[in-house]
Amino acid sequence: MITFIKGISKYSIVIPKDCDECIRISAQSLKKYFNDCCGVELEISSKPNENFISIGFTKQLKLLNESFDEKELNADGFKILFRDKNIFLSGANDRATIYAVNEFIERFLKVRFLSYDDTLVPKSSEIIIPEKDVVEIPSFQSRCFFSANIKRQEEFASKMRFICQYANDVEAQKYGGGFLRDWNSYEMHSMHYFMPREKYYAKHPEWYAKDNFRGWLCLTDGLTDDDNDDGRDDSLLAVIAQNIIEEIKSHPIQKYFMLGHQDSNVYCQCERCKKSMERNVTASGYLMVWINAIARRVEKWRKENCPEREVYLVSFSYHETIIPPVYVFDGEKNQKPFIYYEREFWAPLKVREGEIVPVNKKVIPEKNVVVFCAPMATCYMHDMNDTNCDWNQYSGFSFKGWSALNAKFMVWYYGVNFWHYLWWLPNRKTMKGHLLFYKKYNPLFIMQQGAPNENGFYQSILNTYLLSKLMWNIELDTDELTKEFNDLYFGKEIAVYVNRFIEKIENHYSKLDEKYNGLYHSDIAENFKMSFNYENFPQEFLIECIEDLLVGLTVANDDDVKKKLKRVLIHPLYMLVYNFDKYKGINVKYVDMLEKYFDDLEIKFLSEHRKTPKEFIEGVRKKI
Repeated sequence: MITFIKGISKYSIVIPKDCDECIRISAQSLKKYFNDCCGVELEISSKPNENFISIGFTKQLKLLNESFDEKELNADGFKILFRDKNIFLSGANDRATIYAVNEFIERFLKVRFLSYDDTLVPKSSEIIIPEKDVVEIPSFQSRCFFSANIKRQEEFASKMRFICQYANDVEAQKYGGGFLRDWNSYEMHSMHYFMPREKYYAKHPEWYAKDNFRGWLCLTDGLTDDDNDDGRDDSLLAVIAQNIIEEIKSHPIQKYFMLGHQDSNVYCQCERCKKSMERNVTASGYLMVWINAIARRVEKWRKENCPEREVYLVSFSYHETIIPPVYVFDGEKNQKPFIYYEREFWAPLKVREGEIVPVNKKVIPEKNVVVFCAPMATCYMHDMNDTNCDWNQYSGFSFKGWSALNAKFMVWYYGVNFWHYLWWLPNRKTMKGHLLFYKKYNPLFIMQQGAPNENGFYQSILNTYLLSKLMWNIELDTDELTKEFNDLYFGKEIAVYVNRFIEKIENHYSKLDEKYNGLYHSDIAENFKMSFNYENFPQEFLIECIEDLLVGLTVANDDDVKKKLKRVLIHPLYMLVYNFDKYKGINVKYVDMLEKYFDDLEIKFLSEHRKTPKEFIEGVRKKI
C-alpha cells in the first residue's frame, strides 16, 4: 500500500523534460486533485524525488522496459504500474497517457467526472493506494459522442475519453489531442472541400451536379466506360486525387482523409454517370468505383513517397449509399437485397435472405479505403439483432453487405430525436446491444450523434456518461451505470425519483411495443403515427410522471440539485405540452411551468433545426 497524508509529500510528479503541453497540464491536474482531495502538496519536476509518480515516457519509465504497443493497447489503452513504491502512468501516446492520469484520479482519489458542469471532489484525511497494476484496453479504438455536451467541452471530452469532433482542436490538443490528431478536416461531406466550386466551376461546370450546395460531383470524369482510370492528368479524377495528395503532404501526422459525398442524393445527371449507376447497380457502387480509382492513385503516391505512413480514404455509406453494392443470391439468381425507394423512408421493409455477393469486382473497397457507415433508418426501441424489427434488419444489412466486401468500417449512428430533443428516446435499454452489434465489425472509429446545439437536458447528460463508459468497456451493465450516475449526480435521496421516472417511461414504451405487436419503432425523425401520437402518451400518465418528480423537487434542499431535477422534468412536461390542444381539461399551469424551466435552464434549442423554446411556447399558446 502507498499512503498519502495531508502536507508536503516525499513523492513528486515526474514528467519528461521536453514533453508536450498536454502532459504538463495533466500533471497540474493530478497535483490539483491531490491537494483538493487530501491537502497533499506534490512538486512537478523532470527530476524525481526518492519516490515519484511518473507521467508519460520519462527516463524512469524507459528503464522498466515495459511494452506500450499501440496496436496491443488498441490505440488509446494505458497502464498504471507500481514498481518499488513508485507509480507509472502512461499509454502509447499522449492522449492515452492523459486517460491514465484521469483514471488514476477517479480510481484512487475517488474524484468523479459526471458532466460538463459537475465534478465530485471528495475530501479525505488520507489516500491509500493498493499497489496493483492496472491495464485498460478500450473496446473501440476511437470513440465520439457528437453532442453539445462534448463538442465545445474539450477538457471534459478528454475525461470522458471521447474524441472531440467539431471542437476547437487547438484547445483539444491541451488535453491529448482532438479529432484532428487523426483526421485532416472537420468537414465530413467533403467533395466540395477538395473541389471548391469557386476555383473550378467557371472552367468546368460539367464537373458539378445542378444543386449548388449539396450536389455531388461528376464521378465518371476520368473513368473509362468500364470504370478504369483513363490516365488523363486534366480530368476531375486526376485533379481531386492530386488535391487529396497535397492535403496528405500538408498533414504529415493524420491518417484518415474524408472524401464523403454531400448530404444528399443529388447525383450528376450526365449520360455517363447514369450508365455508371446502372452498371454498378446501386448509388454506393457508382460511388465506390470512383473512390477506388482515387485510392489507387493515392496509394501509388504513398508507396513512392512515404511508405512508412498509414493513409486511408474514408467514404460515406449514408442516405441512398447505405445500400451496399451487393446482390443476394437466393439459390437461383442474384437479386438486389432491397431498393431504397421501395419504401417510405421510415416504413418497414423485409430484407431478402441468401448469400451476399458483390455486384462486380470493381465495387470492392481498396485496402486503403474505409467505409463510414451511417444507418439513418435505425430503430432505437429494438436491438439491432431483433429479427422482428424490420427497420434494424434494414440498417443491419448495410454492415453485413459491406462486410461481405471485406470493407474496413467506421460507424456514425444516432441517439436523439432531431426534431424533438426533449421527447424521451427509449434507447437506454438497447444502447449496449447496438454497440455490441457494431463491435462485431471492428470499427476504427465509432460515433453516436446526439444534440449538437443543446446540452441542458437530462437524457443527453445521462447518455454522455453511459456512452463514455460503454464505448470504453462494452462489458459494463447499463442499469448499474445509470443507478451509479443518478446516485452521484442527484444524491441518493433524489435519485429515487429519477430512477422511478426512467422505469415508468421505459415500461410505458414496452407496453406500446406490445400494443403494436413488437413493431413500435422509435427513431431520429418525426414518426408521428407512433412517437408523437397523443393517444400513445395519455395525459394521465405524463401528469403522473410530472407530479412525482415535482415531489422530488420539494424534497431537494439544494439549488443545484433542484436545477438538475428540472432537467429531468422538462422531458415529460414537453411531451405533455406538445399535444396540449389534443388533451381535454388539462391545466395551463404545465405550459407556464415548462416555459419557466426553459428560462431557468437557459435552454436555447429544441431541435437540430434550431427551433427555440420561445417559438414552441408561442405556438402552443395560440392553440389554447
